[in-house]
Amino acid sequence: MTSPGIAELWLAAAETTADVEPAEPVADAMLVAKNTVTVATEAIVTISPARRRDLDNHCSDIDLPPSFRPALCLRSAACSTPLVDDFQLRAVARSLSNGVDVNGVVLLYHRVAEKTVDTWCMAVAPVSFAEHVEMIASRFRAGRVEDVLAGAAEVAVTFDDGYRDNLYAAKPVLERRDVPATVFVVSGCVGTGRDFWWDVLERIPGADYRALHSELQAMDAEERDAALERLLDGAPRAEGATMSAAELARLAGGVVDVGAHTVTHPDLRGLGRDAQFAEMHASKRQLEDWLGQPVTGFAYPYGGVGEGSAATARAAGFAYACTSAVGAADAHTDRFAVPRLHVESWAADELERRITCALHPG
Repeated sequence: MTSPGIAELWLAAAETTADVEPAEPVADAMLVAKNTVTVATEAIVTISPARRRDLDNHCSDIDLPPSFRPALCLRSAACSTPLVDDFQLRAVARSLSNGVDVNGVVLLYHRVAEKTVDTWCMAVAPVSFAEHVEMIASRFRAGRVEDVLAGAAEVAVTFDDGYRDNLYAAKPVLERRDVPATVFVVSGCVGTGRDFWWDVLERIPGADYRALHSELQAMDAEERDAALERLLDGAPRAEGATMSAAELARLAGGVVDVGAHTVTHPDLRGLGRDAQFAEMHASKRQLEDWLGQPVTGFAYPYGGVGEGSAATARAAGFAYACTSAVGAADAHTDRFAVPRLHVESWAADELERRITCALHPG
């Protein structure tokens, strides 16, 4: 289990009442140690009726659903006094909340790759990603974005842009742990053999990356391509980071859904409604033609929501749209302003901490 001296909180999943005899065991317990939740099989816990009443009262004080009346007993080599904090009680609620709407967090990834230069921290190392997925599968109820919006899942995984490594490095890991994901694809880059412009810019020696990025982001696609060619001055543009149409077809299906991310990845905040609609609708149509299946999800490029963007995404036929604003989501979240948590190449316990903080702010 855990090292001596580390407090172990046993959470009984069974319903309890105050008139139970003091020595009655409660089986099928849950273990919370170091703020994680794992199933502790064949565990037997005993707790007095007085302590049970105290815990029931505390659950009421922090507004947990009345159906969550777990028996808890904290034991430690260093401390024999039962101690329970609000974080741990909310963890009980998460682990026992079958059939009850819960908060969820939509995670935002981009790449699963090793990069020596990564200005925006968009790449997660393959070993880190594998640890992330293992933690998500074992600690949280994973689902798709729609499941989070239905209040039926705690974590959904998404990727923006449509990098090749989403197929080769991410999908096999997701499949091994049966964790669903949605990849929002820039349709205009599929099959071109050309890398995304921000990656090309990052490889130009001596470039003032951030200043040039701001300038290029504000340009339309044709103007931006011309500016990049001038900056490259004959240097190679591609490194094979984007997918072919055949690779896109292999990515879609099983644990992976494909969503739209416009045709050219413009900043929608600088476009009128007609231009926004054209980008959204054309991307949706292109992807559906390639895949032969509906594309229902959308992610705003740069996370930016322009004037009328939400209504335009709805008019383009999407069921939901994701931003890059940080926050939790649930059945009451605006389906066309879904917040996400941008994930970097953190250790798994750091990602778990951030998910938990998003689920239970304050």
